Amino acid sequence: MPMTPTPLLFFAPLPWDAAARQRPHHLARLLARRGFAVFYVEPASDAEGYSPEPGLIVVGDGTALHRRRLARWLASVPLGDVMRRAFGAVSGDDPLNLSRDSAVVQAVDHRLGLTPPGIVLIELPHHAPMALRLQRQGWTLVYDRLDPSSASADIGPFSARYDEQLYARAEIVTVTTESLNRGRHGLKRPATVIPNGVDLARFQRRKQLAVIPRSLPAGRPIAGYVGTLGPWFDWERVIGLARSNPAWNIVLVGPGRIPKEVVAVQNLHLLGPRSYEALPEFVQHFRVGLIPFKGRDITGVDPVKAYEYLACGVPVLSVPFPALEGVPGVTLTAASWNGWLDELGHRRFPDDAVQTYLKQRDWGVLSDRLAAALAHPEPQPPLSVVIPTYNGRAHLERCLWSMARQTLKELEVIVVDDRSSDDTVSFCAQCYPQFRLLRSAENVGFARAANAGIRAARSPFIALLNNDTEMAPDWAENVLVPFQDPRIGSVASFLCQMQRPSRVDRAGDGYSAVGGAFNRLHNQVDPTDPPRFEEVFGASAAAAVYRRAALVEVGLLDESFEAYYEDVDLAWRLQLAGWPCVLHHGARGLHLGSASYQKGGERFVRFSARNAETVYWSALPPALLAKHLPGHVAFLVLQSVHRLVSGELGPYLRGKLEVLRSIPSLLQHRQERQALRTIPASEIERLIEKRWFRQLVRQLIDRHS
Repeated sequence: MPMTPTPLLFFAPLPWDAAARQRPHHLARLLARRGFAVFYVEPASDAEGYSPEPGLIVVGDGTALHRRRLARWLASVPLGDVMRRAFGAVSGDDPLNLSRDSAVVQAVDHRLGLTPPGIVLIELPHHAPMALRLQRQGWTLVYDRLDPSSASADIGPFSARYDEQLYARAEIVTVTTESLNRGRHGLKRPATVIPNGVDLARFQRRKQLAVIPRSLPAGRPIAGYVGTLGPWFDWERVIGLARSNPAWNIVLVGPGRIPKEVVAVQNLHLLGPRSYEALPEFVQHFRVGLIPFKGRDITGVDPVKAYEYLACGVPVLSVPFPALEGVPGVTLTAASWNGWLDELGHRRFPDDAVQTYLKQRDWGVLSDRLAAALAHPEPQPPLSVVIPTYNGRAHLERCLWSMARQTLKELEVIVVDDRSSDDTVSFCAQCYPQFRLLRSAENVGFARAANAGIRAARSPFIALLNNDTEMAPDWAENVLVPFQDPRIGSVASFLCQMQRPSRVDRAGDGYSAVGGAFNRLHNQVDPTDPPRFEEVFGASAAAAVYRRAALVEVGLLDESFEAYYEDVDLAWRLQLAGWPCVLHHGARGLHLGSASYQKGGERFVRFSARNAETVYWSALPPALLAKHLPGHVAFLVLQSVHRLVSGELGPYLRGKLEVLRSIPSLLQHRQERQALRTIPASEIERLIEKRWFRQLVRQLIDRHS
């Protein structure tokens, strides 16, 4: 069960099918290829959604975002579940006007339960109100500032004010040029300069030039421009250049309004818009590439077309841009361009310096930098602690108090409230506002609640902690020590009993060769001189720490288990994939046991019986399964006798029968888990308990102690 891709709502300033491919198109496409679930929300569009390539979905910001139409479309696309989570998380505050159909809202919320936040990326300040609301609900806000005009008052009366708010409040601010950082204060972290780039694979000069497009004028060298002929285009400069260079053709490729004076200039050719795919066929026949811009905001612009010209092997003549200073192959001058065409047209080009420079400006390289920033939007906390809780207010106080006094600084604590009916939420908000609080729309069970917290965690190391624990002040520091070995996938804490601190509650999880997990050292006297580290089968979710990279590989807690044995299943997957578990005797705490998610009763017996059987048949490698199957049958018989004596045989058998009725699901579980295995069965057998009868007796004694 792989981790769900992080939803990324990309509110873009340009339609996806715009004639020119600009920064938002390239970044959205490449982030999708890097594992994000990208939803490209295009402006002024009623598009109901389509997927131009895997991992990327284009939707409009108009009626397609209304719940009824959106719900119909989501059912038909592979990334629908991710999309539902992305939009389900905003249903409470409704910043996108999504509550027009309450029945659909209720259906989506009921299905999702607890929705993990994602990333919202905006490039224009007028999206700030929506983005800031999402941020208050736990979304990571990214402000990708393009140029000074994007925050200009010309775009909207509130753009400048929103620009200031976004700079101050966004977790990540990226800018295209360093000049956009000047005079900025109050950032959560320094803005990251991610300049514009080029699609090298598309624009780089081929060994054999393509056939000259028929619309290109022949007989003279060409100085050309590709792009929109907007208000920033300096027509006076271009007309003067054409008139003073009659031996050249000046070619303009792109949409825009044309002044009347152009008609009289015979060597000035207006070709109109062309598709992005066709642009290299035009640019490769230019002798010089032109960037004739004007305006007060020009100093903050990083013109994409400069790098496209260079990639096609064309030198650039441009008005001054700070972003282009020192770029090889680019000539910057604000003075008259007369005389420059002949000089640039005879230069040998491109050279090695240009090629080296462009490799660092490829959109692939730049998107890697952005993906790294998105993965770590703030300085990563050394440890994220996830505490699922359900009606556990009475016990949560000691747990959070122990987290607040940890000696490890910058600890991230995430409380996941599983729709408690007590005052858990108000208590956390009032007494521990420094801790993050995630709230479920309904009671979804331990596995889903824990996964929601894991997805929201920002550290490379993520702890699961029961709400009825009290950890020593140095627990967080100590539990991270074994991870200095890059092979370690998880670390188990050493827990003693809350009511009898001299007795062990659990020292990691053990697993019997014939099926059945157990708490190691349970009820034994706390050893006086234990080893510092000890390899064990797995970590109990009562106080376990996992390496994020290991979870990415094997997946999170299996939510189909609902409760009980989900941590044992995860321990099996980690072991099969070659991620060992270590018990650190110095990472200590106290545990009351079963405070929120109660053990005992029919539900516990049924789920435990079902999930134990699922784990056994799906996790054991074939060699171990064949070797220990007779013992497993005997183990089931003895368990049945015990359940009969204790009056629990009915729910126990119902749990086992549920496994028999879901053979296809069990086979899928087994296929997924065995596909993870990278170590031999003998290595796994070394860690499991072979003395199964002794272990069964111990479990029965522990159950009634």
